[in-house]
Amino acid sequence: MPDLRRHAESNFLWACAIVDALVSAGVRHAVMSPGAQMVPVALACRRNQALRCSVVVDERSAAFKALGLARGARAPVILVCTSGSAVGQFYPAIIEANLGMVPLIVLTCDKPPESQFRAVAQAMDQDRIYASHVRASHDLRLPDETIALLPSLVGKLVEASLWPTPGPVHLNLSFRPPLVPAGRQGPELPAPPWVQMPVRMPQPDDARSLARIISAGPGVIVCGPRELGHETAAAISELAAHLNCPVLADSCSGLRFGGHDRSALITHADAVLRRCPPGDAAPAWILRFGGTPTSETVLSWLDGSGAREHIIVEETELWPDPLAQARTTRILRATPALVCRQLRKAARPAPVSWLATFQAEDRRAARILHGLCDRPGPFWEAHIIRRLLASLGDGDTLLVGNSTPIRDFDAFSGTAPDWIRLIANRGSNGIDGGVAFLAGLAEASCGRTVGIIGDLAFSHDVGALQLARGRDVTLVVVNNGGGAIFEYQAVAGIAEFADFLAAPGLDIAALAAAFGWTHHVATEETAFATALRRTRATPGPHLIEAVVDRAASVARHRMFTALVAQDGEGAELEALAPA
Repeated sequence: MPDLRRHAESNFLWACAIVDALVSAGVRHAVMSPGAQMVPVALACRRNQALRCSVVVDERSAAFKALGLARGARAPVILVCTSGSAVGQFYPAIIEANLGMVPLIVLTCDKPPESQFRAVAQAMDQDRIYASHVRASHDLRLPDETIALLPSLVGKLVEASLWPTPGPVHLNLSFRPPLVPAGRQGPELPAPPWVQMPVRMPQPDDARSLARIISAGPGVIVCGPRELGHETAAAISELAAHLNCPVLADSCSGLRFGGHDRSALITHADAVLRRCPPGDAAPAWILRFGGTPTSETVLSWLDGSGAREHIIVEETELWPDPLAQARTTRILRATPALVCRQLRKAARPAPVSWLATFQAEDRRAARILHGLCDRPGPFWEAHIIRRLLASLGDGDTLLVGNSTPIRDFDAFSGTAPDWIRLIANRGSNGIDGGVAFLAGLAEASCGRTVGIIGDLAFSHDVGALQLARGRDVTLVVVNNGGGAIFEYQAVAGIAEFADFLAAPGLDIAALAAAFGWTHHVATEETAFATALRRTRATPGPHLIEAVVDRAASVARHRMFTALVAQDGEGAELEALAPA
């Protein structure tokens, strides 16, 4: 008879070698969903004192929490589960990590080879199960004498999660029982190689060619949703000021909030460009940074702008060409801040009047919006956004849910001098996992963490409310009867689609109480502001239910768009008039 105790010791040493190498490579967080087959990895994670471990029973919630941790910490996070269907529960978050370029180290634990394909419980084919949604995938099978090679493999996996395009990586680990070792002594192995991430410098010829294009006429800079960082935000702003160039800055670009020069930002582009082009202005070129813009109006304008050159600066391997007519003329694989600095030295500016035309239209849209918010009328999303942003300070983090909330933030948030870290999952753009993601974000963030999602998104992730117990976090749920985004689409008038627009019908107060959250309800702007102040004064998790009449909100949105589209000063006067 073989000595089965050796299996348990080998399993543990193998798991320790992997976990210790991950920690040596800089990983500091692990999220684990319990199950028998993952015991060796769980013990290895608990053994390493440099690793902060959290246990989440539901694998789907665990994966979105890990996603939030990785976004908040700007670093890879370990995600662990047992064998079988648990592996599939990670899929939605892995898809978002892939398309949103978030580093995750996914460790799935597997049954031994002899258990496969013969109806053994929780045994299934897990090899490369995440297919093209991960940057790298390895099936290690059973522990053996090659343990000394594991640190190098782990180092390669961590690098793949960070460069050239960040994203998830997958390691499938098979263990033969018994799974619990007698001791807890790990192996003594060297750390994996430390990999320095490169900075991509544009080639001199490419920079000169780009400078000639930009010097040939006026253009527009577009910054899509991606955390571009302080350095890049400052470099883009300085380039725009030098070129007298407007910047269409997405709310999630990292440019709208902070101490850099924001004078060239056009933050109401979704409304302004419906009068497009402002003053019949046509750009000679478009220079894009970041992801695909949230606003369909901006995308449509880019497609029909008539610009001869559409240049995208993208330092990852992403192919960023989302326009319907595939307008992109060149993609420059380089670090954005370096490109901006070189262009600032070499490119000639456009006339000041070019930028001034866009700025005047943007200021006009802002005045109309403020007028609509200040006049008596229904409580709507623009009220929520301005009060929410006013309650945040330098270094705070704001999660904005997909569907209606992110579009409203893009249209209404404007700009502010405090650096507010505004985050949204704009990879696959799904509405699931928002509460779990917020819990992970709060665990990784230093400042205050606030989230805003719709009631439909909330209904997707109610069970994840338990993950924020004991944390100082605020969640705003916009209760507008669910599905408000469809009111702006053709399906709103189709009878067969009515049940898709039905309200979730949740008792949000009861759910908040069940999971230990303090519940607040607001039906008008002053009450909402009061609720926000109370969340700052009292520790623990707070849920603010902002009740919005869907029909009135849709009417207000349409009124804002229509007023901005009008010519002359009459629109501003109408916005200020009593309802």
